[in-house]
Amino acid sequence: MIKTTDKEYEDINSSKYLSRSSFLKLFPILNDNGEHVYNIFRPYIPNETIFTDRNFDYTILSNGEWWENIAYDYYNNENLWWVLCITNKIVNPFEEINETDIVYELKQNFLNILYSDIEKIRNL
Repeated sequence: MIKTTDKEYEDINSSKYLSRSSFLKLFPILNDNGEHVYNIFRPYIPNETIFTDRNFDYTILSNGEWWENIAYDYYNNENLWWVLCITNKIVNPFEEINETDIVYELKQNFLNILYSDIEKIRNL
């Protein structure tokens, strides 16, 4: 029987640590007969109050951009690609990004709000 658990990654893998900005923090952990798995099918929709113009910068893309490149250029951390996907309402981050699209980038000082929201939702 699969059920939600209150365990976190560090509880299951005591020798490893996830940073607060890890993509895996989006997903609750399930217990499937003693095996722990992430519920990757649970969607995360950020609080709509974060979507105001003053909270974002934007980039007009050039040819061949990928989420990791944009995240590195803006946040200096390619592992924050998922923040760009969430804030741009991208469902499939593995499709090519259209050239000349505008990508909205959540300003760095608002990342902690996003992380806090994720922690609250994950613990529901």
